[in-house]
Amino acid sequence: MQRKVMLLAAMGILAMATSAVLAEKVEGKAGKTKEMKAEKAAKAEKAEKGMRADKAKSMQDLFLTGVISKDEKTNAKGEKSTVYVLTDDAGVVTNLPKAEKAGVKLEDFVGGKVTVVGKGMKHETKDGTKIMVKVITSVEKSDEKAEPAEAPAEKAAE
Repeated sequence: MQRKVMLLAAMGILAMATSAVLAEKVEGKAGKTKEMKAEKAAKAEKAEKGMRADKAKSMQDLFLTGVISKDEKTNAKGEKSTVYVLTDDAGVVTNLPKAEKAGVKLEDFVGGKVTVVGKGMKHETKDGTKIMVKVITSVEKSDEKAEPAEAPAEKAAE
């Protein structure tokens, strides 16, 4: 009987030691997993900030003069949206940011000649100059009289 008690006690001690070791391993893995997740999140955030900084560096100051017009568009779902564009004297059409993102009430400037100051990207392509306005800083009415833009070929003929 004493042997059985000793054997059961030994088995109990062995079971407790085994569960303690397993618990330590699980805790260690959980801790490492949390650390790894935190590290991964920090790297992702740093990469995102870097991309935003690179994007901000690639944006340049834009000073555009032309006439703002408003267009209603309907998407495939049938939802309507208002789009504002600026057409300069050479006939170059530049899409302006959505009204809620523009920070300026573009509706007040429709049909008039204006100067738009903002940030964006401007580059030359084989089809001509492409301008993408990302942020509008200000819109001011121009002193010049607003006239519809003419095609560049028509101007050369005059």
